[in-house]
Amino acid sequence: QDQNFSSIVMHLWSLALEMQFYFVVPLIFLVVNLFDNSRHRLIVHSLFFAELSIFVESSSNESRQFYLLHNRIWQFIIGFVAQEIDSELSKTLKMNLEKMESKFIWTTHICS
Repeated sequence: QDQNFSSIVMHLWSLALEMQFYFVVPLIFLVVNLFDNSRHRLIVHSLFFAELSIFVESSSNESRQFYLLHNRIWQFIIGFVAQEIDSELSKTLKMNLEKMESKFIWTTHICS
């Protein structure tokens, strides 16, 4: 009976990991958003998560290594960094499109 319960609960590890992440991330965002005006925001985010995952002490207990957030944080870091890069690229692209649009409007106005 204990083995059946263990096999049912074992498949909930990803949900438990996500819950840990969603409890921790708002706190991390509060700290990281202090650097909102910094040009190196992406670097600050990445370093913060990397340091968090590196310096958290790993346990010798296999179940803790499997279930705890600090052993899986690198997967979330990849997603987080991808989102930040996408956000920065979107801002740059939007600014470039606005400049091109402005030039096009002025050119068509002058030529007409």
